[in-house]
Amino acid sequence: MPEDTHSGGSGWKMVDERWRDGAMPFVEKLGFQIERQGQPRMAGRVLGWLLVCEPPWQSVAEMALSLQTSRSAINTIVNRMVDMGVLERVAIPGERSTYFQILQDGGELMFSNMQRNLRGIRELAEEGLQALAWRQDSQNARLAELRDMHAFLEREMPLLLKRFRQQRGREGSP
Repeated sequence: MPEDTHSGGSGWKMVDERWRDGAMPFVEKLGFQIERQGQPRMAGRVLGWLLVCEPPWQSVAEMALSLQTSRSAINTIVNRMVDMGVLERVAIPGERSTYFQILQDGGELMFSNMQRNLRGIRELAEEGLQALAWRQDSQNARLAELRDMHAFLEREMPLLLKRFRQQRGREGSP
């Protein structure tokens, strides 16, 4: 794993090949997974890195070095992820750099975004069904199936989040 040479996390170095052979394939695969979901691959790579790095906060320069990319590519993504509420900026006493880490409830925020996306697709399918109401039901079956599936998932996701919070002992969390 990267070795922290001082409290801020900068100046780390690779200590063995397990890091490259173990963690980095995960980081890259998460990048592809996030890309398949319509987001930039770099967002998945940054997310993957921040899930496994030590310390859990990293500067743009450290992420760029670790992910072998430019600072500008990282900077664009981290600012977007801060705006989305997935990452937060962290100040380390005595350090001039700004660091970034995953918000504690970043996973729940991503879950909420998924819920909004489900609602948006359901609403569009409903609009399509209303616009095509003149057609026979069998002709609108695919659109109705899309609406029904998204409505089902939209209803079930809050229950899943509630069960997750119960499992984690955070029932009172918003």
